[in-house]
This record gives sequence, structure tokens and C-alpha cells, in this order.
Amino acid sequence: MLDFKTPTIEDRDWVRSIFHSAETLGSDNTFGNVYFWRESTKIKILKYKSLILRRYIDTDKIVKYRFPLGQGDVAEAIALLKNDAEQAKLPLVLGGITEDEKKELQRIMPDQFDFVEEPNREDYIYNTSDLINLSGRRYHAKRNHIAKFKNNYTWQYFDINKGNIPECKRFVDYWFARNLENKPANISEEKVAIHKALDYFDYFNLLGGVILVDFKVVALTIAEAINDNIVDIHFEKALTNYSGVYAMINNEFARRKLSPFQYINREEDLGIEGLRKSKMSYHPCKILKRYEARPLDAVAR
Repeated sequence: MLDFKTPTIEDRDWVRSIFHSAETLGSDNTFGNVYFWRESTKIKILKYKSLILRRYIDTDKIVKYRFPLGQGDVAEAIALLKNDAEQAKLPLVLGGITEDEKKELQRIMPDQFDFVEEPNREDYIYNTSDLINLSGRRYHAKRNHIAKFKNNYTWQYFDINKGNIPECKRFVDYWFARNLENKPANISEEKVAIHKALDYFDYFNLLGGVILVDFKVVALTIAEAINDNIVDIHFEKALTNYSGVYAMINNEFARRKLSPFQYINREEDLGIEGLRKSKMSYHPCKILKRYEARPLDAVAR
């Protein structure tokens, strides 16, 4: 079997280098999303030549692999994954496959997989200029929310830095204490992930910002570059009793920190209707479809 290992912070450089070289749009292709969620996903990684191979356990408790990424012989890497699965007496299931990866897999192994859409895993991708400028009638409501926030509150914006990270952590703890009920079962895992992001904020070269009202943090956001063209919003939390605060942190952060990127990936909606409506209200320029690829012989069984 392949010698997969649990990711450590020392893997940052080679993992990030391969992800950057792949020039993908997917939120799963950041070192942060590999490392921050490593306990919950049980992800294992392996550098094979100039490719990264990944094996993990999905929320349905099935062992899955990611499509090999990087600069190298993908067909050879797929064959290695297939052999690894066979030795573990498992079907070769690949999760989170994009449309381009689906086509490549069909080319490499024609008529061997059944592809099932994963609608809750689709990434919402936006033109950065749209989220900065909020131009036109379609963003009228967002502009109103921001205007009301500015009129109603004495506010400040700050980048996340070493000096305010302890305050950010207190805000995160407070937010999760208020939102534990009627939330997804993995909400505590997200809290752990955000704390990790703050612990390694500088080492991971993360971007982040906070909104303060009356000198108290009321909103926080953390992002990481997928590559030079697109940035991923890892986390965004705000206190909804401050009307318009989510629109405010979204716009201020994009305007102040994200203009070097052409696109912003705001990740998936997890099948949560309210989250889907919120993401659609910002008018994505692209929704990155995802598929699960399962061997036809396993489907037949």
C-alpha cells in the first residue's frame, strides 16, 4: 500500500507549491483546508514525484481519494491509487471530482466509473471586482445593508495580526457558544479549525480581517490564496444582532485585501438552504460542480 501520512505543518511548502502549480479553482486545494480539518477528515497525504495524492474519510464514513494534482503522469498516479484501494480491499472511490477531472478520469479509465453529482459540495466562485464594487441593481440590497451598518454603528476595520489574535479567539469562542444549538453536528470541528488558523496565521500566510463596533469584535474573516489568481474564504463569522454586519465584513475585506486576485471562492453551502440563498445573493460567476466517482463494478454490487 502507499505510504500515506497525516499532514503536519512542515508539509506546508511542498503541498502549497503543488497546489499552486495545478492552477485549480477548488477550495480543497489549499494547505489550510488540508491541515485545519485533518482530524475530522482523517486525511492522509503523499508526495509522488510532482503530484500530491490524498486519501480521506468522508462524512458518509467511506474511504475516498482525491484526484491527483500537480505536474506529472496522472494516469500513473490513478493506477497507484487503484492498487492502494485494492490492497485495502476497498473500491477506488474519488470524491470532490470537478468537471475537468471527471473528463480526465473518463479518458484515462473509460467506462469504469459511475459519476454522481455532489450538489452540497459545489464551490461558489465570484469575480473579486463584483464583491468589491457591488455595482448595479443586483447588489442594491447589499449596498443598503452596508450603508445602514455604517450609519447605525461606530465601527472600525483591522487586519488580523499578532496583536489582536487573542481577541479574535475570544470572539470565536463567544460566537460558537451562541450558535451551538440547531447547527450542523460538526460545528465544534469548525471551531477547532478556526483556532488552528489563528494559531498558525502568519506561518500559513493567511489573510484576515475583523470589524469592531465600540471597540469590540463583531465579525471576523480568514482567507488563503489557492494560487495567484484565486483566494479561498476559509471562515467568516459575525454577530447577526448587528444588522448588515455580514455584508460589511464581506465588502471591507474584499476591498482592502483581495483586489490582487481575480476570483474569490466562498466554498460550498453544505446543503443548508439559508447558506445557499446567501451565497447566491452575491451572484457567483461560476459554481464549481463536484462529483463522486465510484467504480461501476462496485455500483453493480
